[in-house]
Amino acid sequence: MGIETSNVIEHLLMSVVPWFLGGLLGVGVGLLCAFLLHLFFGACPRVRFLLPLFPWRAFVMGLLTVLWVSFPLYLWGKGIVSGGMVVGASVFLLGFSGTCSLMIEHWHPTPLASRYLGSVRTLLAASFVLAAGVGFFRGGGIGEALYGAVRMGDHEVAWSGIFMIFGLLLIFDLAFGIPQMMTGYFLGREKDGKVDVK
Repeated sequence: MGIETSNVIEHLLMSVVPWFLGGLLGVGVGLLCAFLLHLFFGACPRVRFLLPLFPWRAFVMGLLTVLWVSFPLYLWGKGIVSGGMVVGASVFLLGFSGTCSLMIEHWHPTPLASRYLGSVRTLLAASFVLAAGVGFFRGGGIGEALYGAVRMGDHEVAWSGIFMIFGLLLIFDLAFGIPQMMTGYFLGREKDGKVDVK
């Protein structure tokens, strides 16, 4: 069986429509959240350097894990609608977090070294989700146990696997958040005698 025209059309619908709707909503909510944080940091500028301690990557990647381990099939069924919902929700999460982070960095810039550590944290968090995905191809780890649990309809084991992944995400995200916070604080002070809070 080859790839037919209907497959290409479905793929486009599952990609472009969720990208537009999820992206529009995600960017909008991200801008709103960033603006509220901007006002808060304007009123309390010394709090800005504590932001790296908030493990937003763990929450975003944890929710992506939930989306991509087939639970939506139980909520929305199989087919193009279910696939589109997963893609749209994923684009929303990434659009929201990316936009909020980008705008906060624009309004309240941090030293380059701190931004590098933030990128390292993002890649590390993403690797936990990718490792879970590899398990669905019998690649081992928690993902393989998740795959078996989802296939057997064992929700208790599946959720415990997801919580284990989330726990690991949280631990590593916070562990890297401390040096990122300290780097931003000390390099910001070094730059102009205080934390950089424009």
